[in-house]
Amino acid sequence: MDDLTDTSLITRAQNGDVDAFNMLVWRWQAPILNFLYRFLGNREDAEDVCQRTFLKVYSRLGDLEHADRFRVWLYQIATNQARDFLRKKRRLPFFSFFVRKDGNGEDNELDFPDPESDAAEREVENHQLRSILERAMQELPEEQRAVIIMRIYQELKFVEIAEILGESINTVKSRMYYGLRALRNILQRQGLGEEVNDYEV
Repeated sequence: MDDLTDTSLITRAQNGDVDAFNMLVWRWQAPILNFLYRFLGNREDAEDVCQRTFLKVYSRLGDLEHADRFRVWLYQIATNQARDFLRKKRRLPFFSFFVRKDGNGEDNELDFPDPESDAAEREVENHQLRSILERAMQELPEEQRAVIIMRIYQELKFVEIAEILGESINTVKSRMYYGLRALRNILQRQGLGEEVNDYEV
């Protein structure tokens, strides 16, 4: 079944094939979780909203008339679920790449390679820059953050983003422009503009 197209899987799932739906989830869970993680800034919140997204997809899959629009439709649901979550939560905590919770809820440092090696130094530097960038992203307005993540990280086309958000292409491009400019200003205030310009956003 893993060689079937999304369109075929959707048709089967709409006819009650649970295995086909599970295959769709398997294919799309990673990119949707990645989008939600970057948008929400917290892994646990992203996993929660991702689960809600696919529950919504399952309940509404029969309403999808054009299977070739599945990706746009899926991101629409994920974006709406994320926005609903943020409205209810109101306050979004920052996520640090340097700590993680163990089974007892305690903070533990992430494991890094041998600190004596050049590769280890570069990896730590990348973690630091990534953490700073994630924090800076959370300072952007939701609409700008969503566009940047969809375009840069998810590699969606502007026309797709416009359809997902229900906005014109010009509005989406404007949000992209002002969002990137605001992000650059935030990083420059921290004296990190040059470093981040050389880093893969």
